[in-house]
Amino acid sequence: MNVSLFDQAVQVVNDANQMLSRVVTEQAISQVERNADEEWKRQARRAIEEVAHDLGFFTTDDVWLYLETLGIDAPHEPRALGAMIREAKTNRVIVATGRYKKSSRVECHSRPVMIWEAR
Repeated sequence: MNVSLFDQAVQVVNDANQMLSRVVTEQAISQVERNADEEWKRQARRAIEEVAHDLGFFTTDDVWLYLETLGIDAPHEPRALGAMIREAKTNRVIVATGRYKKSSRVECHSRPVMIWEAR
């Protein structure tokens, strides 16, 4: 089966867009992490570890709820929790299951969120 020049061009553009998207995402996560308050990051690390240990399988919804029960306010940029989750994954505290569930947080509009597993 011959692939047309147009189809080849579309594939190149799609590949480039995916690569650019990954770079932009990494830059955004890094910026959010740099701008987050150090004390909040410390508390978020602890919350992720405790929720992972207590529940085994969890989502960021569970971490947010835990932080709220401790009276810890969300940072100016809530995506900072994503940076902390990424750090926990890199440090092998947690592992992605590849499974998702709808977020129960109103501000998330039922979007799918990763189910994480404690290591």
